[in-house]
Amino acid sequence: KKVVTVKVGKIGDASENIKQIAYYTSKLERDKLFVEKMYGLAKPILVFANTRDSCEIAANLLNDGGFRVAFIHGGKSQKERDSIIDSLKDGIFDII
Repeated sequence: KKVVTVKVGKIGDASENIKQIAYYTSKLERDKLFVEKMYGLAKPILVFANTRDSCEIAANLLNDGGFRVAFIHGGKSQKERDSIIDSLKDGIFDII
């Protein structure tokens, strides 16, 4: 079989349609700032995390902040992942 690689734009560069925001803060202020910055952003929102635990922590913080949240990580089946993506598209969730 012949392998084909498709790339759009430069590798490592974000799409011009994606807005990336970074804030530098103390660990004590991080969680509060994280949730505060989600208010007023256009939905749907995708949040990326490094670990399964941090996915669950972020989802809990956002849920406690009043957002409709789901999370996807390696511990979920493909069927669960697809269902979450479909629910995001249908407006059931604000953030994944």
